[in-house]
Amino acid sequence: MTIITDEKQVGENYIAQFDFQPRLLSGETLQDVTSITPTLVDGSGLVTVTSLSHDGDSLAQGKVSGGVDGSRYLLTCIVETSLGATYEAEMYLDVRNKP
Repeated sequence: MTIITDEKQVGENYIAQFDFQPRLLSGETLQDVTSITPTLVDGSGLVTVTSLSHDGDSLAQGKVSGGVDGSRYLLTCIVETSLGATYEAEMYLDVRNKP
């Protein structure tokens, strides 16, 4: 699975979305977003992830705030499905302040 990259500015509250549709079997849906965990890849500081949710189908999301300009974070999302499977997806989030 390809890891996507997105960016936000330090002061923004960013909604990180993870689409699990390619992994789900016919009729399988998301039941729970177990966690979205940020890991510092490059730079300094932390981001905070709150408000974990899913759409009852294939999309999971969380609100990301904070971070340090010039830093890169890896967000790891873990979900459970209606068939009892556990899936994981990742995305890179770059924090870049723009003039």
